[in-house]
Amino acid sequence: MARNWILIISLFIIGCVSESSNHINDLIPRDSFKNILIDIEQQTHRSNLDLDSLKHLNHDSLLLTSILINYNFPVSKYEKTLVFYLDRPEEMLRLLHEVKDSLGS
Repeated sequence: MARNWILIISLFIIGCVSESSNHINDLIPRDSFKNILIDIEQQTHRSNLDLDSLKHLNHDSLLLTSILINYNFPVSKYEKTLVFYLDRPEEMLRLLHEVKDSLGS
């Protein structure tokens, strides 16, 4: 029963965030967002070999934070951009296809 409430509250929060993320100035530019997604995929692939040494740390969070620091974007802006594209599945799919093509896979 508690899981249901957590899911409902999470969906409500995401809904509120998505409404506020419709301001295009609050988002990461599309090309930069695409490059961030490419870097995330490349770093994830490279670091899978070293994952045992980081098993006690939240590896995904560290990876994302370090990439966003390189691009000089806060995590909150990344999250708003991600929600923006998730609300537009066709655009998100186009972007993911571009990322896949850039990675050559």
